[in-house]
Amino acid sequence: FLAYALVDRLEYKKINYTLSFLGSGLLVSAAAWQYEGKVLAFALLLIALIGSSLGYLLKREELRVWSLAILFAAIFKSLFEPYGSADKVFLFNAKFGLMFANCAVLLFVGWMYSLFEAGEFEKGVEKVLQIIAAAVLWFAVSWDITVGFAPYGNAQNFMAFWWVIYPVALAWIGFAGKRRGLMQLSVLLVCASLIKVLILPYAS
Repeated sequence: FLAYALVDRLEYKKINYTLSFLGSGLLVSAAAWQYEGKVLAFALLLIALIGSSLGYLLKREELRVWSLAILFAAIFKSLFEPYGSADKVFLFNAKFGLMFANCAVLLFVGWMYSLFEAGEFEKGVEKVLQIIAAAVLWFAVSWDITVGFAPYGNAQNFMAFWWVIYPVALAWIGFAGKRRGLMQLSVLLVCASLIKVLILPYAS
């Protein structure tokens, strides 16, 4: 990173990308060697947030690009993290907190992209990040409902209710903010909710 900071003003794009990639890779490797589980997922998320913020403040495309790659790695790491024995309280558990943090960082990074004119390579990143954040939130709450209400036997009822109200709220947000991608995602989720409700059995 020090070498990158010394030569980045020369605008040698390939060298800038290479040095920032190596620095980011070593930083991720250090986090992977030091932490594991949910702590590692949170560390990757923090690295991505700091890198994206520096990339925006310093106006460095390569920092933003590698930070996005780390952000997606943090999302996948968070998705595959299992619920622990203490993650039983609905919404108030470490697993959902980690997923919600991913959504918040996605929206924050997307907001930063809306503050400047992105180049051709980064065009449309803001909209993509918003769609991913909406999908991650839908998945996170659905998974939390399954785990939190499974012992009571009514998880499917709450799941169907969530799948019905969330697309409506998402469609309203997309319409109010003129976000076509969110509206398209809400249509897909409405179709999923229709199937979910149709296969939901009658209770006694």
